Amino acid sequence: MSFLSKTLTEVLNLPSVFDPKQLLCHGDVSWVLHVHIVCLNYDGNAFDLCLLAAIAALEDAELPALVKGTLGPEAGERLAIAPANAEDVVSEARRLVLLARPLPVTFARMPGGQWVLDPCAVEESLGASVSLCFLEGRWLVFHQGGGADANRFLEELMPVARTSTEKLTKLFEN
Repeated sequence: MSFLSKTLTEVLNLPSVFDPKQLLCHGDVSWVLHVHIVCLNYDGNAFDLCLLAAIAALEDAELPALVKGTLGPEAGERLAIAPANAEDVVSEARRLVLLARPLPVTFARMPGGQWVLDPCAVEESLGASVSLCFLEGRWLVFHQGGGADANRFLEELMPVARTSTEKLTKLFEN
């Protein structure tokens, strides 16, 4: 599993982000949720884009209503997607709910000491990089590349990071 896959899985499965109990359907039957992200064009900063895409997809996902169905006398009972206006629904249709929305911000340090927000691949390769994630009122450091010491630069980066996450929040709300 790549760093990106591992980190996305870690963030999205945090108990403060997603409650897996909402995947329960009927009895001990539950939905299995897979999030697949394919980068069609990569020019750096895959972490931010992939996490934002996953969040948007999860917030837009809806689990369909289910009814009891049968596969025949030998196969037993199963659950099936309920047709419109079904009356014998055993699991109502519902949207997935994120308990918190993790908001990523990545910086790259350029030669000369300036920081760039949302770096492209060339900018990432020039120096140190730091990927932060704002979650439940605190900042988590998920990646430090090129010898970056996030603790040393956090004070310098925080004003821009806060502004960036405020803008991301507004985008999700529109």
